[in-house]
Amino acid sequence: MLFLKNLYIITTILLLTSIIITIAFSYLNKRHTSIILKKLQLVVFSAIITCFIFYWVKNEFVAELIWASYLILLDITLYEIYEYICSLDKENEQTKKLTIHKKLYISMIIVDAILLFFNHKTHLSFLINAVDIDNIFTTWIVSFNKLFLIRLLLCYLISVAILIHLIKDILKSSKFNRPIYITLLIMFLFILLSNVIFMLTSQQLIYDFSTIIYGYLLLIVNHFSVVSIPKYIQKNLISISSENISDGILCFDDAGNCVYLNRFAREFYDGNRDNNVWIDSYLNSEADVLMKTEVVDFHNEPHSFKIEFRRLRDEKGRVSGCYIKMNDCTSEVLSMQREAYRAIHDELTDLYTRDYFFREMSRLLKESPEIPRYLVCTDIKDFKLINELFGSDFGDRLLVRQAEMLKKANREGIIHGRISGDRYAMLIPKEYYNPELAKKNSDKIIEMEKEINFKLVIYIGIYEIKDPTENVHTMYDKASLAIKNIESGSNTSIIYYDDTLMNRLMLEKTIVNEFDMALAENRFEMFLQPQIDVKTKKCLGAEALVRWNHPERGLIAPGSFIKALEKSDQIHKLDAYIWEKAAERLSIWKKKGIESYISVNISVKDFYYYNLYDYFTKLVEKYDISPASLNLEVTESVIINDNKNHRVILNKLQEYGFLIEMDDFGSGYSSLNVLKDISMNVLKIDMGFLGQTGNEDRAALIVASIVKMAKSLKMEVVSEGVETKEQAEILEKYNVDIFQGYLYSKPIPVAEFEEKYLVEVNK
Repeated sequence: MLFLKNLYIITTILLLTSIIITIAFSYLNKRHTSIILKKLQLVVFSAIITCFIFYWVKNEFVAELIWASYLILLDITLYEIYEYICSLDKENEQTKKLTIHKKLYISMIIVDAILLFFNHKTHLSFLINAVDIDNIFTTWIVSFNKLFLIRLLLCYLISVAILIHLIKDILKSSKFNRPIYITLLIMFLFILLSNVIFMLTSQQLIYDFSTIIYGYLLLIVNHFSVVSIPKYIQKNLISISSENISDGILCFDDAGNCVYLNRFAREFYDGNRDNNVWIDSYLNSEADVLMKTEVVDFHNEPHSFKIEFRRLRDEKGRVSGCYIKMNDCTSEVLSMQREAYRAIHDELTDLYTRDYFFREMSRLLKESPEIPRYLVCTDIKDFKLINELFGSDFGDRLLVRQAEMLKKANREGIIHGRISGDRYAMLIPKEYYNPELAKKNSDKIIEMEKEINFKLVIYIGIYEIKDPTENVHTMYDKASLAIKNIESGSNTSIIYYDDTLMNRLMLEKTIVNEFDMALAENRFEMFLQPQIDVKTKKCLGAEALVRWNHPERGLIAPGSFIKALEKSDQIHKLDAYIWEKAAERLSIWKKKGIESYISVNISVKDFYYYNLYDYFTKLVEKYDISPASLNLEVTESVIINDNKNHRVILNKLQEYGFLIEMDDFGSGYSSLNVLKDISMNVLKIDMGFLGQTGNEDRAALIVASIVKMAKSLKMEVVSEGVETKEQAEILEKYNVDIFQGYLYSKPIPVAEFEEKYLVEVNK
């Protein structure tokens, strides 16, 4: 008896001391303890104190109340253990409302508490008897009555709930958390076993050691919650995280031996430093921290890695080891490389952008100023119109095709760039430039015209760089200026810049800048050049021509401004202006009873800017004139550029009553094909070539053949450019119908024409 008493006292004192130290240590170290665990610590601590006091109180009434309190605290202890087990489950921890079985347990604890506090009157639950040794009070011994079975049922119900919850958590928990629940289950089974032993042997043991076991369980639970479980979780989380992160982790001891590799690192490091020489450069470095980007072979492909090297030292500064962290940044590096590439390369053509081309051009000229070079600039004629007519898809394909041709010149010192739209530039050493190859490559681009039935023309302007220090933008402007001065000719036109082009450009810019205002102020005047009947020598009609009545420069001939307007895509406005003036004049003549005609010119661009059928039919309706009085002159280039569509429009106009004239017959390359494809009313022959040949007999024979052919096709023949009596006699001999030329009259103002020629018509 004395041994048990001393053992109980010693274990109780040790336990209380341990609990106090544990609680104090957790607060001093600011370790997190859950509210539930704090409550459990308080309840168990109270139960131990209560049980300890019970064995020393001599008053029977007080002893019964203390024992009743002790039993109630045991009930609460079991419930708090249940709450703690539930709190380990996240779902229950997040649930704020009490579940039905928790409410039941609380209700049963309240009922049991009431019965226990009134036990001193009823003695239904337990009895206490004093234990005297040598007639001296030693302690109390407890015996239990039948009603105590109800309380026992409550305790075991809660215990079973705890066991079920622990088993369920073991079954559903991951391998990562399962050891925690298994340990708690074993400890709780041990407590239940000790409690059962006490209940069965309370008469012999006297002292309730199960409370002591509860206390030690509390210490174990506290250790799990505050120390063991966090460390276990930390260790496993670090291990799992290290194994599954996308970075490679390599750890080395102070001797340079690899002591740890995570999964990612094992994929490329086989432990042989000879295969990973780059690692030695870090291990042999004297620096404690290094951060670099390395290219390392990974899966037989080069990968870019961000390397972080750190040397680890203890508190005394001694090297304990080091680690290398590798982050695969290949996709990031490639993305940056792509962005950097896209920043300096045109997205469509893959040539240099404008800014980068000029930057590289400046660099090359600065580094090697002694190398003779050309700056070559290209331009697709009427590209804007092509884009509008045939769509941006075709326009893009055309641009890509041209870029491909440029990139064929791919030698050291050659750079290419897309300056804007369809404008490309190439800096090339003079020795590499081959004009014939340039024309050949341009012809390959022009082959695309078969897809759209539209004549493609590539212009090439070349500036020879004589002063490498000249501003590169100025050089480009000069190459572009050369293009602007290209005359109409073959499909591919190549021109070299010279200083005279600048003066011409300034004049053309002035013309273009002043054009719209001049048109609005009616400063363009219609001049008429009479067409004379060969037989009667009377004026039948006239061709409408134009002069610019400039307020400062006086009357300007068309040769000074027509080409500038054609290049700037403004010519269609002037054409429409003259058409309107001609129709208006014909209307005046009609009202005066004068029968005559005016021939007006239609250019290639007019077919794209206007619906010519609608335009001319509405024009004759507006001025109430006969379509036969407004003759429409076209050159063969109109038909060649878009044979099918233009032919359809001209045929419709002809059916409506307009007379269609072919101007400058014989000056092009496909005159006979044009006559084959479309029916013309009038054929105009330019007699200028008669004076430009050394064999006038052959030239005369050609004229005779043309006239004969036209007559057989039922076409009238107009010979323009007739300047001498000899030419007139030859043409009359070959049955030409109408003369037009300086022999009879130069183009003259309308008033002068009316006064001189229309009077004759009315005689």
